[in-house]
Amino acid sequence: MFLCGVLWFIGDIPANGHVHAVGVWSYCKLWHLWIRLVFGYLFSCCVLIRAYALHRVFVKHCRFRGWSMAVPILLAVAVLVIYCLAGQLNKDTATIKYIAELEMCKYTLVFHVCSLVLLWAIWLLIALFMFLIRNIQSSFNERRESMMTFIITMVSLLQTTFVSLLHSNSMLTYSVRLSSTWIDFINGNLTIWIIIIYPVYQSLFHRTAYQRQWLAKLENDGLKREYDVHSGGQSGEVMGSTKYSLMGDSPAPGGEASLGRHSRYMSHLGNATVAPTVSDMRSIDAINGYGGYDPGTFMMQEMDTPRQPVPAAIGHSIAPSDRYVL
Repeated sequence: MFLCGVLWFIGDIPANGHVHAVGVWSYCKLWHLWIRLVFGYLFSCCVLIRAYALHRVFVKHCRFRGWSMAVPILLAVAVLVIYCLAGQLNKDTATIKYIAELEMCKYTLVFHVCSLVLLWAIWLLIALFMFLIRNIQSSFNERRESMMTFIITMVSLLQTTFVSLLHSNSMLTYSVRLSSTWIDFINGNLTIWIIIIYPVYQSLFHRTAYQRQWLAKLENDGLKREYDVHSGGQSGEVMGSTKYSLMGDSPAPGGEASLGRHSRYMSHLGNATVAPTVSDMRSIDAINGYGGYDPGTFMMQEMDTPRQPVPAAIGHSIAPSDRYVL
């Protein structure tokens, strides 16, 4: 999706007349049809297929894999390829023509209207799916993000439609061309960042709290079993993990709360005033039968041996220099 947005913007540069159409830039159908139009539509199709996937999984309760995933993708690509091939094989005077005197490419009105109709059809489908998934489980609900994305795209579509239909000589007006490029650029970037900014920010700066919040949502939505959530803690606090989470903690067996290795080692060290080092963790793992240290590969290997309690003496009754000599 991000790549489509970047290539869409690159196609906008010659399509909106920001470079003189000479040399390689004079290949109008290459830049207008196969770069700008193709990747602009693929960008919209990414949003459409994403909304369709959420609808299929959380509304229809069906899997989104195999043919159910391949068919809509192949259908979208097929429609786009057929349309672009038709434009390529048709004569330039009926699609995109080169004006040598102005060193500029220009869409014909009929071809531009057909392109806009196809784009409007895609976004009407997106609006339909966004409406259908508005009340899915909170863990995956993107109502606000969908609304913002739709509003931003509508601004871009309306601007492009009005300029094309009401301002036939828009390519000769620099301010109109510049505004079109900026609106497309903002649309492509904001659509992506609206989707990813919150989870990215939370994962970077509030990692543990965000994981617990997400796990709590999964449990409240009744998805605990589907996502293999192990929960624990006191007073209903969710302090779990799931194999689908890559937040750092692995699922604890037997439904035990996964507090992270660092916390477990600190508790094993009793009243020690220093944080455990890597060698400390290896030694405690060896005591517990929890893991083994392979000096040849320097890797901690998980073992199925049940964990045994560690004597409270570790950490405060052994001399620091000899503490982990086992």
